[in-house]
Amino acid sequence: MIAVCGCGAPTPLGSTAASTEAVEWRYLVRLDDAMRTSDVRICFVGPRARPAFLRPAVRDAAPALLTAERVSDSGERHVLEIKDGDVQLGGMSDDECVLLRVDMKRAMGTFRPVALERGSSWLVSTAYWFWAPSAPTHVDRARIAFEAPESMHVVPPFRAVEGPQGTVTYEAGADLFDFMGQIAVVPRAPIAFRTPDVDVRIATMDGELAVGPDEIRAWIGKAVSAVRSVGGRFPADRLTVIVVPVPVAKEPVVFGNVVRGGGPTITLYVSTHATAEELHANWVAVHELSHLLHPFTPEPWLAEGLATYYQEVLLARMGAQSEEAAWRALDEGFARGRADGTDFGSRTRVATCMTPTPTAACTGVVPHSRFEWTWHFAGPRRPCIRSMGSSRSSERETMPCARGPRANSLARGTDSRGSAFSNRCAIRGW
Repeated sequence: MIAVCGCGAPTPLGSTAASTEAVEWRYLVRLDDAMRTSDVRICFVGPRARPAFLRPAVRDAAPALLTAERVSDSGERHVLEIKDGDVQLGGMSDDECVLLRVDMKRAMGTFRPVALERGSSWLVSTAYWFWAPSAPTHVDRARIAFEAPESMHVVPPFRAVEGPQGTVTYEAGADLFDFMGQIAVVPRAPIAFRTPDVDVRIATMDGELAVGPDEIRAWIGKAVSAVRSVGGRFPADRLTVIVVPVPVAKEPVVFGNVVRGGGPTITLYVSTHATAEELHANWVAVHELSHLLHPFTPEPWLAEGLATYYQEVLLARMGAQSEEAAWRALDEGFARGRADGTDFGSRTRVATCMTPTPTAACTGVVPHSRFEWTWHFAGPRRPCIRSMGSSRSSERETMPCARGPRANSLARGTDSRGSAFSNRCAIRGW
């Protein structure tokens, strides 16, 4: 049974019949009953709306594409050429749309772009479904709808637009292509609430947590309130939070990251044993939300420095640490920055990681971060993250070693402070 889930009437989105001066792309994403593949129908509306070709925002998403076709309103289909990972759109008529079929099982276990499977739930990067236009095509807006199995809830970061009979579509702007986003597909309805200035939705992936929905809501609500205190207003009008339960963890929140594509989304990897008290005292949610206080910058030292500063200040304001502890943490961070510089880790160490022997290991210490990452290799070009530890304590966190492209994909993840290492060390060559 396929049911409309978080989506609007599919007919208008699957047609190019409407006319408008604005350039609009219309997406209809269908997930099959077995949750193995997804079909993405893309229609182009407006003057010169159709680009010469489509490409994934992240090249590593291209191998998951199974087929690409052009489809007319009458149902006729013709195969489109895929060249160097790009879908060639030459020869299409105005009444035709593009139909992409994506193998989600092939994608699962990838970190960049993320595609994570936990039980019956998914965490999926927008790069797999929302292929980007070739330059210099300009897109004013995208209209988006989803169809999923009746038992599943699609939780995207986009702005919701209510339609007739309770249907919902979504809208996105240019940030859909400018930044990667993340979408959760989960069996449980998201936790939704509104604070004075931001709509929050929390999707929880499969896995048993020691805390319930009310405690998760209170934890995220407190972190949102802390960030609001910086300028008197939360820096976004909507927020998506994705909680991924982690069974092997000593820290309450193992790590997290923030993405901006389609709207701000933070993903938090939470220990299944974490209590409400531990979550409220933990720094990760506040840190990731603090990234929304500054514009995107490609300079990690600046982004992490700003977020870490706010994190320590806000934890003190929340009562999660003393003022003395906050100043001490900031002073230690400045000392690490003076000692290590602002290159966000040594490229030499990363290069060494890429030529491992069966017993090789490399360690990356990220400046201004609380974490140190160590990679051990199970064999040539078979890396895995074995452990991570806080730079503020001697305690170390042991994580199972991944043994294949789909084995314990969490072990290939990292928070925003370690991504420069994991993308090179723990992804390539799998």
